[in-house]
Amino acid sequence: MKIAYDNLYSSDNTLTATNENTNFSVSNVYHRFLALPFRSLDNTETEIELVFSTTIEGIKDLTVFHMLNSNIKYSMKIQTYTYLDVLKGELQITDIGSDNLTVYFDPDNVIFQDVGKVKLIIAADISVDYFEIGSLFIGDSLDFPYIKTPSIKEKLN
Repeated sequence: MKIAYDNLYSSDNTLTATNENTNFSVSNVYHRFLALPFRSLDNTETEIELVFSTTIEGIKDLTVFHMLNSNIKYSMKIQTYTYLDVLKGELQITDIGSDNLTVYFDPDNVIFQDVGKVKLIIAADISVDYFEIGSLFIGDSLDFPYIKTPSIKEKLN
């Protein structure tokens, strides 16, 4: 079992988007009501940039990414940057095919360590009129191992 905490998509950090519909702003991705989504103006490439640290004291290790209630089905990239705005690397995600997406990052992969900025780049897609995202989460998670408890039948044997 994993428990995600410390969502970096929050009002404490700088969040911007290209191709943003002003009636459905990018700040909606961390709103507690999923019915209030982020929506782009059209189906062209859209970038959502999250800056959470411009100093070495604020850098984070990332272990999990969640996207809920989305119509993005084709392709997107998650790019990570240092606090000095230097590209560390990117993760390409293709054929999403679901309303919800969860990606667990390898904690030993250096592109997800000591991060100061994350950029989500959604590829153009002609199958939709616009992109919509209900909620985003990126941050850290705790791993709790599953411990099987014996059933009554197993205890009797």
